Amino acid sequence: MIWAWADPWRGYSLAGLIAALIERLPDFERIAEPAALLVRTASWTGADRTWGPLVRAAFQPAYRADVPLTPSQRLIVGALLANPELWSPTDGNAGLVFKQAGLPRDRDQCRRLLLQ
Repeated sequence: MIWAWADPWRGYSLAGLIAALIERLPDFERIAEPAALLVRTASWTGADRTWGPLVRAAFQPAYRADVPLTPSQRLIVGALLANPELWSPTDGNAGLVFKQAGLPRDRDQCRRLLLQ
């Protein structure tokens, strides 16, 4: 069972559950599909607490061009591409997530990663 900080008035927060999952699961592959669903439907505001930590967890270590994407990384890149809300060039928090994951901030460049 996974425990996360609970606010007695509101229950468990999504951010708290995500943090607990990432902390306790040694293999991102186990949560790749639900993580991709969350990334695909996330709001840009979750760069620090929801979709961003999931993207960073999928890309540990950060993406390098000489290493092929894993199946879970392909799911996450596909989810990023499917969510137009995460691609604003003026959103510095989203840009930082991409940078920390080693991913290009350009949507077409990310799309090309899936063709490799």
